[in-house]
Amino acid sequence: MGRNKEYRQRLKYQVASAMKKTLTSQLRVELAETLGLSEAESELLAHRLGTWLLRQPDVRSPNQIFICGALSCTAYARGKAPSAGKRICITPYDVNDLELELEFGLTPMQQGRVLRMIEEAY
Repeated sequence: MGRNKEYRQRLKYQVASAMKKTLTSQLRVELAETLGLSEAESELLAHRLGTWLLRQPDVRSPNQIFICGALSCTAYARGKAPSAGKRICITPYDVNDLELELEFGLTPMQQGRVLRMIEEAY
């Protein structure tokens, strides 16, 4: 007969590989190995630590970048000296993007990323 064919096997592998590299996953593994916490405890604590770390003003996670925004709409007018704008922290790739890509595909995931980055910058 033959073996059963698994559809979207490569996509599932890529998403699982990227999920293991997230901050929450790395914290979960570290908590389980060093402190000896159970799987449920380390999952809960890693999630709380990850969200707390992301809320800190000058701390950025591995999947975040800082960009400089314009101070005002006149920042690009002729004859004005360029000035440093406000630092904005955006997340080009989030864990929710991986779940969205796995469920709906590449195009909705990319659209969701663009919309989320616009919202974060605003």
